[in-house]
Amino acid sequence: THSWIAACWKFANEKKIKMRSNIATPPLRRTHDAYLIPWFAQRGIRKAELGRINRCRLFLQVLRISDITNIEGTRIRPEYFSGDPNNNSNLGDPTINWPQQARPSPDDWRSWKRGLTTLRLHHP
Repeated sequence: THSWIAACWKFANEKKIKMRSNIATPPLRRTHDAYLIPWFAQRGIRKAELGRINRCRLFLQVLRISDITNIEGTRIRPEYFSGDPNNNSNLGDPTINWPQQARPSPDDWRSWKRGLTTLRLHHP
């Protein structure tokens, strides 16, 4: 996608410019937790599909595996798998100022569900 942000990233990368932020990353919540997008990327999901998955993640307002699983971390909660925030009014981490994300497309939701199949949930 051509945009001024993409051009800035490309320029910074070419010039080996490092950017730092003082915005704290919300901590992982439990053992075996992980941030979703890096998890998917480490499983070989490509950039275009990561973009589709990220639209769903932002729409659902989730960041970590613990955000979408039951308290034991053994199952994905149905409202997150279905992508229907109307099933649960408590979606999203309230400590994060989330951007507005339009409802993802059917292709985005298919990518989200494929990504969820890569999760190896902890079974005691």
